[in-house]
Amino acid sequence: MLAVGGIGAAVGTWIILPVDTLLAQFTPLREGGSSFALKTLSAEPLSPRVNFHQLAEVLSEGRTVPVVGVLRGNAALSALNVGLFGVIASQVFRRWWVPFVVAWAVHVNPLSVIAKQSELPGQLVTTYVCLGVMCYAALDSKLSASLRWLALGGLAILTFLAVQTRIELGIVAVPALFFGLTRVVLGDEQLERRAERLHKRLRSAVAALAKRPAWTIGIVVAAIVLTVTIGRRDQYLGFALAALNPFEIVWLTYPIWLAMVLPVGATGLIVFGWFYAVKSWWRFAGLPLTVLCLFKAYWAACHEGTAVFEMLRYQVLLNPMAMLLGLFGWRQLDHTRERYWPALRPEWVVVVVGLSSLIVFRGLLGVTVRRSRSLALLADRPPSAMIERNFQREVRFLAEARRRYPQCRILVPVAKRQRSHTRGMAAFGFKGYESFEERRFNREFEAKDLADLRAKHPAAFKGCVLLYRGLDCHIARTDFCQRDPMSGKPVMQTRFAADAYGEPMEWGPYLGMIELTLHRITAETP
Repeated sequence: MLAVGGIGAAVGTWIILPVDTLLAQFTPLREGGSSFALKTLSAEPLSPRVNFHQLAEVLSEGRTVPVVGVLRGNAALSALNVGLFGVIASQVFRRWWVPFVVAWAVHVNPLSVIAKQSELPGQLVTTYVCLGVMCYAALDSKLSASLRWLALGGLAILTFLAVQTRIELGIVAVPALFFGLTRVVLGDEQLERRAERLHKRLRSAVAALAKRPAWTIGIVVAAIVLTVTIGRRDQYLGFALAALNPFEIVWLTYPIWLAMVLPVGATGLIVFGWFYAVKSWWRFAGLPLTVLCLFKAYWAACHEGTAVFEMLRYQVLLNPMAMLLGLFGWRQLDHTRERYWPALRPEWVVVVVGLSSLIVFRGLLGVTVRRSRSLALLADRPPSAMIERNFQREVRFLAEARRRYPQCRILVPVAKRQRSHTRGMAAFGFKGYESFEERRFNREFEAKDLADLRAKHPAAFKGCVLLYRGLDCHIARTDFCQRDPMSGKPVMQTRFAADAYGEPMEWGPYLGMIELTLHRITAETP
C-alpha cells in the first residue's frame, strides 16, 4: 500500500506542483559566483556523470528556466522515496502504524527536503538505496533460485547506475554487490560462518597489535605518511586512501555533522542503529563500515572538514544510508533498555526520543527549517529547509528575471575565482549558459566596454537584451563592475546584507551590502 501510495504521490507531485513553488523553495548547494549561478539554472550537473547528466538534459529540455525540470523530478522522486522507505520499515517493525511514522519522518527530514529542493542527485541516490535494499532482501536463501538471481541482477544494475551517478558511491555499492553475490553462491549459512570466522581473526589481529605498541605506532605512522604523500601527487587517489585508511578516526565526528542539521533524537537513532548493524556487519552488506569509509572520503574532499558548505552537499548524499541505519536504532535502544534498565517501560524510550527530536541546533550551517502545519505529502505549503545566503539569493533573483522576461537574453559580467584576474561576459537565455567573452580586467567595467562587446559580438545584442549586475560585481578588493555602468532605473532590483556561502578566500570575500540589479540595454526590452 505504501509503495502504491509513493508512486501515486510521485505522479501527483510531477503534475500538480507549480513552477512558482519549485523556484521559491529552490535551494542550490553549489558554491561560487554569478557564472555558477547561471550554470545551476541551466541544469548543468555539479558532477557530470553519465546518467544524471542525461536525465537533467531530458527534464530541462525546452523550459524557460531549465533547472525547473530537475527540481520537478527531485520532488517526484522524493514522494516515491517516502513510500519506499515506508515499505522497508514495514519489514523491520511489527506494528502496522510504524511505517507511516517512518514515512512522515523521511518526508520532513531536513536533509531529504534539501535534496528535494536542490539541483543535486540526492533523491536519485535515495531511490537507488531503497531499491538496492529490496533487492538485497530478496537474496534470502529461503526464496527460489531464479528469484534470487533476478534480484542479484537488479542489484548489479543499481550498482552500475549508482557509480555512474557519483563514482564514490562505489565505496558502498560495490561491497554490497559482492556480499549479494556471496549470498547467492554460498548461501546465507555458509556466509554467516565465514564472516564470523573473519570477524574473530580481525579481533585477534587487533589484540595482537595492542600487545606490540611499537608495531602499532609504526603502522599508523606509515599509513599517515602514505596517505599524505600520495594525496599530494594525486588528489582523487588521496581521497580513496583516506577512505580506506583504518587509522583515520575522523569518522568519530560524523554524529556532530549530523547534529548540525538533524534533530538530536534522529542523530541518536542513527548512532544506535550503527552500533546495532556493526555487530553483524556482514548481514548488512558491510554498510556500517562502508558508510564511514564514504564519510572519510568526503571529509578529505572538503579540505578536512573546513569547507562546511561542501560537507553539507556530501551529507545530502550520505543521508539515505544514515536513514537506513536509523531504522535499526530502535532495536539497539530496546536491547540497551533490556540490559541496563529492564524495569523501564518501552513507551518511555519512545517519549525520550520524541522529546529529543524537538531539539535542533539551528543556524550552524545556515539551514532554516520551516515546517508545514499539514502532514500531507502534497500540502500547499510542504516542509522546507531553506538556505538564505548570497548564492541562493542570486540564483532565485536570476530565475525570477528569466521568468519575467522569457524572450530576453540576460548578459552577466562574471569573474573567475578570487585568485584569478580573468573577467568576462556570459549570457543566460535561450540556450542556457553561454560564455562568449573572457579577458583580464585591471580596471572598472564601464559603459564603453558594453559598446566594445556589442561591436565584437553583435549576435549577443540582437532582440531583447538585459544587463545583470550580480554577485561577481561585489567582490571586495577589486574594481570590477562595482559601479553601475548603466543610467536609469533598473527593471528589477534587490538589496540585502552579505552572508557568505563558501570559503572567502576561494569565493569572495564580498562587500558588506549586495545590490542585484537588472537593466534594459536594447529598445526591444518589454
